[in-house]
Amino acid sequence: MAKQLKPVETYGLTHIAMAVRDPQRSARFYQAVVGAQPVYQKQDFIQAQTPGSRDVLVFERRLSRAGRIGGVAHFGFRLKRAADMATAVRAIVAAGGRVREQGEFVAGEPYVFFTDPDGYEVEIWYELPTPLDPPGTGRGTTRPTLNAPTGKAQRSKANSAWHAAHRMPANATLDQRVRWHQAHAAACACREIPKSVRAELARRSRAVSPRHGRPTQR
Repeated sequence: MAKQLKPVETYGLTHIAMAVRDPQRSARFYQAVVGAQPVYQKQDFIQAQTPGSRDVLVFERRLSRAGRIGGVAHFGFRLKRAADMATAVRAIVAAGGRVREQGEFVAGEPYVFFTDPDGYEVEIWYELPTPLDPPGTGRGTTRPTLNAPTGKAQRSKANSAWHAAHRMPANATLDQRVRWHQAHAAACACREIPKSVRAELARRSRAVSPRHGRPTQR
């Protein structure tokens, strides 16, 4: 039996190259919507990167192939804060994109599908923390991972203003607890989502279609 090789370590899926009609126009669009900045460019080629990430977006002038979608249905950008969805939609429309569908995969996980100037389908969505998220919250976000830190380091990240304005209801129902902890995960890093709430979120997630596809009616 052949020896099984160890998988190579990467930063994850971080690169997409797109055939476009006008690289400069595409670069302006993605800069307006997600803040992507050109890091290298020629007349028919622009390489951009979203600040604070290791992603690479390449816009290459290829008129005959621009906007043609094959086996890859769409690509997406994951929001740091669910509350930013309204801002994202406004930016898409203002930049010349067309919103195709908007809603929630499950409660607290909003999404929007839209097309860019060449007709490519793109998704912006917010996803609750998963066990595979990298440790730490990263610069510019207060969203915790499921394995949030404890003790003094944990308490120092508490969002006191949010807690003062969002009290957990007395004798809260399961649905109220779920919604409170979803909002809390997006605004504060002082504690992890309780196991009972995570179990309910997992149950609800199984009741709808997989994320990043078209959700089914519940």
